[in-house]
Amino acid sequence: MNSLEFENEKLHHLSSGVKDLTQTMYDLALVIYNLDDTTPRDTIPEYLDTLVEQIRRLPALAKDADCPISQDVLEYVEHGRNPDVYTRQFSELVQKDNQYVHGKLKTIEGFQKAYAEEIISAFPELTSVVLKIMKQGKKKPADK
Repeated sequence: MNSLEFENEKLHHLSSGVKDLTQTMYDLALVIYNLDDTTPRDTIPEYLDTLVEQIRRLPALAKDADCPISQDVLEYVEHGRNPDVYTRQFSELVQKDNQYVHGKLKTIEGFQKAYAEEIISAFPELTSVVLKIMKQGKKKPADK
């Protein structure tokens, strides 16, 4: 098992612990809300014992899972928002920025080509130099 799989397993255990804790709190709230004379007397203490035990296990699970979380995401959650919405908005913003940069790059490439053509037409003796520069500009960083 590599370290990434090990970290994923730790996060899965933590996630399961938090889900179980949340489910226990929800179940306890339902029992209390629907409390009547037919409810067994030991139901609420059993749920409370389970809840306490799950809370007691949580720090050990959290300690094992070392996953940095962005401060922005933490603030988003603290304000009662869904972190999935933050992730979606962040992804859309990155995609929009990538499209913008791609458009700028295409525009600059078009300008470079038009400028090279103008230089060649005005100064035919520089054709080899301009073509050499254009060829160097098309190389990727790994090609150099």
